[in-house]
Amino acid sequence: MYTFQKSETRNQRLSLLASYQQSADEQGGISLPGNVSRFVNTALGYGLTLIPQNINFTTSLNGTYNYAGMVKSYTVGPMAGVTAGFFNKTLSCGFSTSYNVSMTDGEVQGKVLNLRANAAYRFWKKHNLTGNVVWQNRIIKEKKTNGITSIVAYSYSFQAIFD
Repeated sequence: MYTFQKSETRNQRLSLLASYQQSADEQGGISLPGNVSRFVNTALGYGLTLIPQNINFTTSLNGTYNYAGMVKSYTVGPMAGVTAGFFNKTLSCGFSTSYNVSMTDGEVQGKVLNLRANAAYRFWKKHNLTGNVVWQNRIIKEKKTNGITSIVAYSYSFQAIFD
């Protein structure tokens, strides 16, 4: 991550993430055709924090390349989100969206749109109440589905036994 602006009122940063993994089923020191797998994951992101307003904006472009069983697959798409803190940072709320397109051997296999909203409230210093809602629209080989997932959770922060 590279922070290219840091002041009392705002921070701006860029990030570049990449990972590569390869595996092979070797027999006698020889990899047989179809027994090699490669995975590449990448993300290029930008973030802007407005400090007095306690608002954070993020965007990224994500991509994945998979090669397994002599089949090439790609997934690529953007993401954007905003989070804000309220009431002396005891309440945080956020919204984000992402869109991904998956291709196998050059043919589009699926498209997925996600919309997410979340909120978290901290009270009495050690208690937390969180809620999340995700709406997802999928088009997989011309079959369209929609779904909603929501979660409400409570947590309590215990004091460490060994300080």
